[in-house]
Amino acid sequence: MPSCECQLGQFDCESLVRQFLAVDRDGGGLDQEAMGKLIEKLEPNVRLAVSRILRPFGLGRLVDDAVQETLLKLCRPEKTRTWWEASPRPRFCVWVYVVAANTARDLLRKETGGPEIVADCSHIAADEPGDEQGAGDARRQLRGLIIRRLAQLPVDWQLVFYMRFAYTEPSTAEVASALGVSEETVFYRLREIKKRVARHCPLLSVPGIEDQAPVGRLHPFPGFDTLPRAKQAAVNLSINGKVLAPRPLPEKLAFYMRYSPLAVEVHEMAPILQETQDRVNQWLVAMEGEIRALCVGEGCDA
Repeated sequence: MPSCECQLGQFDCESLVRQFLAVDRDGGGLDQEAMGKLIEKLEPNVRLAVSRILRPFGLGRLVDDAVQETLLKLCRPEKTRTWWEASPRPRFCVWVYVVAANTARDLLRKETGGPEIVADCSHIAADEPGDEQGAGDARRQLRGLIIRRLAQLPVDWQLVFYMRFAYTEPSTAEVASALGVSEETVFYRLREIKKRVARHCPLLSVPGIEDQAPVGRLHPFPGFDTLPRAKQAAVNLSINGKVLAPRPLPEKLAFYMRYSPLAVEVHEMAPILQETQDRVNQWLVAMEGEIRALCVGEGCDA
């Protein structure tokens, strides 16, 4: 398995986990030095993942707790071994992100005292513990439910949600500019969306669900995850500002729907946008082509 091409940097995830679990030593104990290196490499990515979930709710004070709890989970050999022994084995960075996100959501539910899962979500939690296929099915069902709930909102409200959680990480100012509204309006809409959607169907703690990789693409530019963090920020700024900002609202929404954790497919977004699948696909192909050309021109593929 090659080195992990992710935001964790240019290091071999598999080799480090192999050392940590001491899988090559008969009867050997855990490698504490490897565990220390693993924590050092994971901490920035974990912090980013939990911050994006907690800070929009004004719960930045819980970020450190979420980071520590996630790292403790990842450094428990029985937990990390579930990734090591998975077949097929997901990318390590994706698995880490999902574990961190679920940890943050657990803290969010405890802090906010969110309502019980409503009836139309209850069936999702019916999978048996340890049933990996069931966890994957639950994740797909939950994803579909959230997309349908978002589709009931006005298009410009949907854009607030999808931009906020897009992998190109647009700022609040960029979201406000895209909609022609104030940053205060963006905060208000995001809060209302979460009340109407996320609070009605909290992301669930289905046994094993954190071991399932998110659906779809993580970023429109191949190789983006191998770039240094500063370069990634510059690339995202160019994509959000130069490529997407001039586009009409429906085209923006199509892009951000596709490159969000929900990874909305063309056949799913076309009815929401009230366009044909061919038309939506043309938009996406054109925008993705501009992004590849832009990144090549700026040396982003280096």
